[in-house]
Amino acid sequence: MDIEVDTRYVVRHSPNGVFSTTEELQFLAEWDDSSRWEDSEFGGLHPSVDLSFELTGGSDAGNDLGTYLGLSARHSFVLDDFTTIVAPVTFGFSLGGYYENAAGTNNSFGFLSLGLMGEMTEVLPAQYGPWVLTGGLEFLFLGNNAETINGNDGFEAILSLGMMMNW
Repeated sequence: MDIEVDTRYVVRHSPNGVFSTTEELQFLAEWDDSSRWEDSEFGGLHPSVDLSFELTGGSDAGNDLGTYLGLSARHSFVLDDFTTIVAPVTFGFSLGGYYENAAGTNNSFGFLSLGLMGEMTEVLPAQYGPWVLTGGLEFLFLGNNAETINGNDGFEAILSLGMMMNW
């Protein structure tokens, strides 16, 4: 089995002061299931789990340290030797105290993220290096408490475009 496990110490700082600095201990696991789909263009689901524990601070409106559970999948399609399309889906949940409102009420559902992203390699001639063009559109649907923190806006559309060089 191709399971990758990782542990991280994460510090989140809000440069504009919207939330206090938060420190978390994060445990991640991802299964690369692409080998189960070798005879098709289907690149696998790549399911993953994120279990995080707030150690200090908190980016919600409550005072309790919280526990987060993220469940994700990244379905990918290889269109040709140079182009890959990825459709990520992520559910974010509070197992306790992670998505609190100012009254201290926890909301178990934090968000649903749906996206469509693409990556093209060899967008420039080889003499300029291994450049990669990326772009995507993500739709973010927020739970009640996350919506309140987001200025009572429960939906966000995020467009991204970038270019990077790998070496």
